[in-house]
Amino acid sequence: MKLHRSLPVLPLLAALAGSGFALAPLPAGADTVIIIRDAPPPPRYERRPGARPGHVWVPGHWGWYRGHHVWRAGHWVKARPHRHYVEPVWVHTPRGWRYEPGYWRR
Repeated sequence: MKLHRSLPVLPLLAALAGSGFALAPLPAGADTVIIIRDAPPPPRYERRPGARPGHVWVPGHWGWYRGHHVWRAGHWVKARPHRHYVEPVWVHTPRGWRYEPGYWRR
């Protein structure tokens, strides 16, 4: 998250904390962690299209954008050799609900 130098940081952080989510750093290579108080809504039903050679289906899921849950429709992504796609997931923790985006695993 890049901030313009003229923006006061403390009021901005206080506003984010009061809105129900927090951002925290991740290990090198990752951008942010999203933790919110409210559980995501139940998944929506989406008909899975027929197989598409050389691609992996990423099912629809709830993401987080500008303080709200947003539905991200299922879509195809190009398969990566010798890798398995791990779907995005919301994990309940003592601090709230943490979003873990999808990624490719060896």
